[in-house]
Amino acid sequence: MLAQGIRMKFLKRFRPCSPSESWDGFIEEMYSVKEGMLRILDGLASGEIPNEEYSLYALKEFVRSLIVAQEDAGDWWSGPPDAGYWCLGPIDLILSGESDVRVDFLYEPTYIAVAILTRVLLDHRVVALRFPEYEYVLGKGMRFATGRGLWGHGFDAEWGQFHAVEVLWKGRVPEFLSANPDFCPEMYGLLVEIRRRYSAKIAGYSSLLSRGITKFTGDWYQVCDTREVLERYKKFRSMLDPLKHAWAASRRPRPHEPPRSPTPRRHSPR
Repeated sequence: MLAQGIRMKFLKRFRPCSPSESWDGFIEEMYSVKEGMLRILDGLASGEIPNEEYSLYALKEFVRSLIVAQEDAGDWWSGPPDAGYWCLGPIDLILSGESDVRVDFLYEPTYIAVAILTRVLLDHRVVALRFPEYEYVLGKGMRFATGRGLWGHGFDAEWGQFHAVEVLWKGRVPEFLSANPDFCPEMYGLLVEIRRRYSAKIAGYSSLLSRGITKFTGDWYQVCDTREVLERYKKFRSMLDPLKHAWAASRRPRPHEPPRSPTPRRHSPR
C-alpha cells in the first residue's frame, strides 16, 4: 500500500510489451501496463486528471500513444469490419494463448482504451480535436470491443462482463452512445441487449425472493445468496441506465450467452 500523501505516477504513454527471457516477467509487465491504463481512466473519472503532475499536455501525449499503437484486426478477426485493437504483447503470441490470455491482454486493454478515449472526447474535447483521426480510431476500437460480447473467460465469464461494463461506464461510453447511437451501432446494440438481459435477471431473482427462496444453486453448483446476486445485477444495470429508453438494436444480433449460463435452481441442503 502506498504511504498516505504519496501519489502513484500516471502512465506517460501506451506501449506494447516485448517478450523477455523471463516469461513471468513478461506477464508481470503486461499486467503493469494494464493497471497503468486503468489508473489513467480512474484519474479521468475522478477528476484527478489533469493536475500539476499530469497536465493536459501529458494527457494529449498519452492519447497520441494510444492512437499510434492501435492495430487493425487481421484475417483472424470474424467480428465487425474496420475494427482496431490495443494488445499488450505480440498479437500472434496472445492469439495462440488460452481465452484468459486473450481477454487479459487483448480485449480488456481495448475496453480500457475505448473508455479513456471516450472520456477524453467528452470531458477534454480540446485534446481530442488535436487529432483528425480521433473519432475514427475510437469507432474502430468500439467495434473490436464487441467481439466477445464483453464476456470474460471460463468460470469468471460474467464477472468479466461486469468488469467490462464498469470500465465503459467510467469512460461514459453508455452516455455517449445514448446520445450518438449511430457512432457505433454494434457497441450501442450490444450494451442495449446486455442491459435487457440484466433486467430479465433482476426480474427472475426478484421473483425468487418473493417466493421466499433466499438461496439457490448456481450453474457451477455453488450456493448463491439470491439477494446478493440481485443487488449485483441492479448495480451493473444502473451503469447502463443512459440506454434504458434505447430503440431496438435490430442491426446487431443478440450477444451470445457464455457457456453454461446460470439458471437459478432452488438450493436443497444436503
